[in-house]
Amino acid sequence: MSTALQSVRRTRPLKHVLIARLIAGFPLLGLNIMHLIGAAPLRPILDAANIPMPGINTILAPVLGVLAGLLLLSGAFARIGAAIGAR
Repeated sequence: MSTALQSVRRTRPLKHVLIARLIAGFPLLGLNIMHLIGAAPLRPILDAANIPMPGINTILAPVLGVLAGLLLLSGAFARIGAAIGAR
């Protein structure tokens, strides 16, 4: 009998999951790279939404978003990448 944790950690070689990871990973990676290089500045968005600590979030959020996108696209630790991307 398997526990809940064992059933969550169990993986199978499903090929159709790759499509979902690509659909989630590419936009996540692309948008956060644009925020990092300044093509789509994040600071005005954070200021308009009254997000606390916009100076820290301007740097930290895109870095975590790029990390999440890379994890999703590579498939390594994709569940962790999905959790980070769902922030």
